[in-house]
Amino acid sequence: MVEHVSHGVDESGSGPKERNGRDVRAKSPAAEACPVADEAYRRLFESAGDAMLVLDFEGRFLDVNRAACDMYGFTRSEFLTDLRLQTLRPPQSGGAANLHIDRVRREGWCFTESVHIRGDGTHFPVEINARRIDYDGPAVLMGLRDLSPRRDAEDGEGLTARVLWAQEEARRRIGLDLHDGPCQTLHAVNMLLETEITILERDIPPARLEGLRRVVSVTQGAIGDMRRIMMHLRPSMLDELGLEAAVRWLYREYGSDNPGLRMELDLALGGGLGDLHKTVFYRVVQEGLANTCRHSRAKNVSISLRSLKNSIELIVRDDGCGFDVDNSRQKGVGLESMRQLLGLVHGRLVVESMPGEGTVIWASAPR
Repeated sequence: MVEHVSHGVDESGSGPKERNGRDVRAKSPAAEACPVADEAYRRLFESAGDAMLVLDFEGRFLDVNRAACDMYGFTRSEFLTDLRLQTLRPPQSGGAANLHIDRVRREGWCFTESVHIRGDGTHFPVEINARRIDYDGPAVLMGLRDLSPRRDAEDGEGLTARVLWAQEEARRRIGLDLHDGPCQTLHAVNMLLETEITILERDIPPARLEGLRRVVSVTQGAIGDMRRIMMHLRPSMLDELGLEAAVRWLYREYGSDNPGLRMELDLALGGGLGDLHKTVFYRVVQEGLANTCRHSRAKNVSISLRSLKNSIELIVRDDGCGFDVDNSRQKGVGLESMRQLLGLVHGRLVVESMPGEGTVIWASAPR
């Protein structure tokens, strides 16, 4: 329940009260230039359907409207005294909130998507439209819109989602065919060669068997390659041991293949996930790590995959080169594939990045 607050208007309706030691009704040159400090715009500010926040470049809130209090579940007093912009972000996201403020500082505006957290702890996607203003000094006016209703309407098992799931089933069948066919044949060849070498060693000097031993080594390497291919197609442990085991395997594989990358893993899933949820989140983790290793030149990456009260949440964060999320040519097919996969489970994807500032991938879906 959201506490009703006066939002800085006195009972006589005469306008904003004195706040933080100053009267916001004063018509200083700065106030004249600031829409929310002007009385006519103040009424628009309070009646706006979208959440409106005014904050300084340190992330401290200077003013909020009623819609912001309703959306986040905090009172106006809590916003102005206890909260900063970073506290509206999931803790695993690091300092991504500062990226939006920095962009407004440099370019004067910012239009992007992000993930915020309500007072009750639930996470939700937001659309952010921010610009620099003068509010008795440099400040940021930020309009925010909850994207959950729009995403819920857009997502679903449409044609693209059904095609993606058909591809997943095809991967499963190919993996089984490889396991039951070529992989078993290679195992048989390896056993026959090792048996033959054991027999020949009784009568032939070991040096003359080096050629056969090299063939055994090549065969064992081919078996290892085949196993990795099958695991990437569709890891059997995903079906047999669950999502946590499969993600731990991915974590070890990418750590082994990228020794210069420092990786952190935080898993807290529990049970009760269906095959569809397990598959979708495994693929999103896989794609997120692949993007980090191929493109980001990151030194550190963290993966957090947790079951919340009514949802599953994934956050993949790296400190790599980042990219311009507003540039469609830089988004690539990987991010679009993740978005479409999450549509299978009515999930949502938000990507936050800027050149030189790393990348945060946030994915969530109801349980």
